Amino acid sequence: MRRVLLLGGTGFIGSHVLQALRRRPDLALMVLGHRNVDYRALEDVNLVVSGVADLDFEWLEAFQPDTIIHLARLRGQRRIGRAFAARRGRRANARLIEWLCAHAPQTHVVYVSGTLVYGDRGDRETDELAEIRPASYARQYILAEAPWMDAQREGRLPVTIVRPPWVIGSASWFRQYFVLPALAAGSVPMYGSGRNWMSFLDVADCGAAIVHVAERAEPGRNFNLFAPGQAARQEEFVGVVADALGVRVGRVERVQQARRAERAIMEALTSSLRSATVHPEVALGYSFEVTRWQDMVERHVPSR
Repeated sequence: MRRVLLLGGTGFIGSHVLQALRRRPDLALMVLGHRNVDYRALEDVNLVVSGVADLDFEWLEAFQPDTIIHLARLRGQRRIGRAFAARRGRRANARLIEWLCAHAPQTHVVYVSGTLVYGDRGDRETDELAEIRPASYARQYILAEAPWMDAQREGRLPVTIVRPPWVIGSASWFRQYFVLPALAAGSVPMYGSGRNWMSFLDVADCGAAIVHVAERAEPGRNFNLFAPGQAARQEEFVGVVADALGVRVGRVERVQQARRAERAIMEALTSSLRSATVHPEVALGYSFEVTRWQDMVERHVPSR
């Protein structure tokens, strides 16, 4: 891994992948970012301002990456918007695959997905051999992932698919569905019974783990980003969040349409999954110390 193209390198997880890559001074980096990026913060990398659907392949041909880390996901609002975005993402990914097969078939592609593709798994541990049964948002977004799954299965490209669990950071789902409602209402919402399992990874650890897999994992396999002891039932998780914020816990039996939310939110937050792996040599060999999930919460809640 010497020349890395990072797609989606200015997003929630992608920005931490970039931080991990920057710790490797021997790498040449090219980053695909949005128009609203902070250009001064990216002066040390080759920056392409573009969407993945509009990627100009002349840039790839000039840069000649040996590794592509792909976190660029087209997003949409509500189910119809997500389906439309997923179809656009599918076309964009198929277009990129065709170009790579024709011009750079040895390029290692690390595609970042998520564990919602496994659906609700109850109390069972879930490794990479589990059946793909997408739940919630993954029902639409897996359409964009499918071309990479096909290219991997058919051996057309060296593709690695990584699936992070719930990634805790100061933004994204943790802030939107737990922290902000707690600050507004004085209670942390617990969705459903609270008995579902959630597996966690700190956003900085997630970025480092993706780079770790890109460097060390054999292409053509799937990897759950997993560390022992980083799972809890939702009721335990919200209790720790409530203690950190100094508020109580309140139960949410269903998400109200009047609050501009959807059933997909409830399905995601009540799905149960404990991440596991059939590749312990990778998952247990991270070159960094994985943050305890309780410490992740303390790190990312606002100061009282």
